[in-house]
Amino acid sequence: MKRFLADFTLGFADGLTVPFALTAGLSSLGETSTVIYAGMAEICAGSISMGIGGYLAARGSGESQAPETLCSSGNSSHSDDDAEKHPLYSAPQGAEHIDSAADAARAAVVEHLAPLRLPRHLVETAWAHVQEDLQSGGGAEDSAAVLVAALSRRNQSAHPDEDEPAASGSYSSVLAGLSVSAGYLTGGSLPLFPYFFVASVDDGLLWSFLVCVAALFMFGFAKHYLLSEANAGNGGSRVAGRAALTVDWRRLRGGVWEGLQMVVLGSLAALAAVLCVRLFSGLV
Repeated sequence: MKRFLADFTLGFADGLTVPFALTAGLSSLGETSTVIYAGMAEICAGSISMGIGGYLAARGSGESQAPETLCSSGNSSHSDDDAEKHPLYSAPQGAEHIDSAADAARAAVVEHLAPLRLPRHLVETAWAHVQEDLQSGGGAEDSAAVLVAALSRRNQSAHPDEDEPAASGSYSSVLAGLSVSAGYLTGGSLPLFPYFFVASVDDGLLWSFLVCVAALFMFGFAKHYLLSEANAGNGGSRVAGRAALTVDWRRLRGGVWEGLQMVVLGSLAALAAVLCVRLFSGLV
């Protein structure tokens, strides 16, 4: 859910700014139908391109993490090789070569201690203590089987299977593209929406400006305020309970400042679009 909101926010911010600037610039031509058609074309093309970009970025990020996974698995195999070369292995490793439960227990203990790179005498001491405990327990074979099962579960929990993260990574790249595209489509529809209900393009520009200013401010304020609340939530239940009773004016001022920044940036983009359209319309 957190990843979806981050990708949706990215698309929403671009969709709220670019179509707003485009519709504001085209409104200087004086044709409402031109603004609507051009705005719809830009929103469709922009949502598709943003979705493809989000998908490729997420897939590239997943592929860049593959060498790290290979490196970690290489370190694990290197530790396993060290375990196989340890002097306590008097017999070859493998299920078909283990003759008794004691050999299986010894192999499991050495494999479990291999990543620590302990000296030979410490490993021998540890195995001697384990062997004494197994022999003193009465049922040596049963105790050895329990020990092998416990160490196997521990090793599996320490080194989980990599197939499941790979599958989730491929799914998350598709979800990232869809969420970015949905955010752009949602944000881009706001500045175009008023032009469907006005008679003149000037009224549509006014209402589009008011809607986008309110949306930009609320977007910047909510993004900063909610993120600050999430980060402050890690400070403990006592701080969270105290914050619930009082207003965090510092976070409130930060949210207002972020909202004003979004309004200024969106207004500058719209102003630049209007100036460009008027400049080129005078030249043509």
